[in-house]
Amino acid sequence: MLLIYLPDITSRTKYVFELIFKNELGLEYHVTTDIKVFEAFEQGKINYKDAGTYKEVFGATNTLKQQ
Repeated sequence: MLLIYLPDITSRTKYVFELIFKNELGLEYHVTTDIKVFEAFEQGKINYKDAGTYKEVFGATNTLKQQ
């Protein structure tokens, strides 16, 4: 299971994550906007926001990706 943190979930991010993680990679994943849930999660996780920490894969965002 993979947990992905997003500050805001949009239809575009739902589509992209479904396409990549489920359809292409066949991975089970969940998306959350709750940073506490994300921080407590002990399996694979991706932080998709404007700043990362040292414990997860980090993907920087910008306003064009969030529209």
